[in-house]
Amino acid sequence: MEKNNGIRGMDTLLEKLPREYQNWFCFGHILKFEYKEIFDYENWDTRYNAELILSNDSETYKIRLLLKHISGEISIHVTEDIAGLNISNQSQDGYESSSRFHVYDFENHAVSIYCEEIEAELLQH
Repeated sequence: MEKNNGIRGMDTLLEKLPREYQNWFCFGHILKFEYKEIFDYENWDTRYNAELILSNDSETYKIRLLLKHISGEISIHVTEDIAGLNISNQSQDGYESSSRFHVYDFENHAVSIYCEEIEAELLQH
């Protein structure tokens, strides 16, 4: 996890989490995944958002990720724990803004989601 990586709420999240939990791989349990279709009246098109709630092993800490403006294919295996969660900001690599972030499991490939914006929030501590 990095401060100022483009994820809204990340600085606040890192301030509240103990140092030993400031890595995405600490949050390997998917507690909730909800996918929503939203009509954007300003641009007159349909957008897709998702809410992903993750926790550490003991569920002491829960993080809510709001993934906004999802694009491309979504891959998520909800029966598996995430072994190596990572979030990369791909804007430096020249990717389109619609796929600015990639949320993925780099070990088991249980999750792969591209989105334009992410908001992070600590739900419980």
